[in-house]
Amino acid sequence: MEPAQRIRIVGWLQERLPVEALNDALGTEKRVVELAQQFRFSGDTIVKVATAALLHNCATCFSVDELRLHPDAEDPHMSDF
Repeated sequence: MEPAQRIRIVGWLQERLPVEALNDALGTEKRVVELAQQFRFSGDTIVKVATAALLHNCATCFSVDELRLHPDAEDPHMSDF
């Protein structure tokens, strides 16, 4: 994930999540990166696990309909990570 993509994702979550839930998601993302590094993952793999951790931890906060209505759902750049 490019820095701009992460900024978009975190910004979108900041607008929609309570502060505690957002901080929990960001903390999970950080711990997953540390764990991936301990397992000697690198590069794209770390980016992918960090992205997955961030989104997975927040997925239960939104209904399927809310996610379908997200304007970036049709954005081809959102699938780059």
